[in-house]
Amino acid sequence: MFSDETKVNRHGAKTAIFVSTQHGFGLPLAIFVMTILASLAVMMTGLVNDNMIGRTDQANLVRAMMVAQSGAGLALNQMFPPSDSPEYQNTTCPASFTFSNIDITADPGMASCSLTVGCAAVGVSPNTMYVVTSKGTCDGVSRSIQVDAR
Repeated sequence: MFSDETKVNRHGAKTAIFVSTQHGFGLPLAIFVMTILASLAVMMTGLVNDNMIGRTDQANLVRAMMVAQSGAGLALNQMFPPSDSPEYQNTTCPASFTFSNIDITADPGMASCSLTVGCAAVGVSPNTMYVVTSKGTCDGVSRSIQVDAR
């Protein structure tokens, strides 16, 4: 703003005196920066929570896959026992396997896991194909694998 006052400089010219009504913008700028930082903190908290949930699901998927692979391996070992090698004349393919000496829940890391293994024979002898299906489930997350054996 201009005032009615003028000042004469050293060359004799008159100049107007500026009177400022503003005293700075530090407070509004500080409030703006704090609002932006608070918004970033809230967004980062959400990202960290999403990441934590994703990692838990990933760990359960890996555990379920390990259980499914172990079940398929155990089933194949029962179907083709090493003592029958190389002829495997006593091969059986049950619809559901039971593993009497194995308890996967005994391991603390697998306490919430379960295993279901089945078998189906496809084809005609002597070209019978055995299809072993194994499903591992851990904390509601499951993985299934299928193994073909002949």
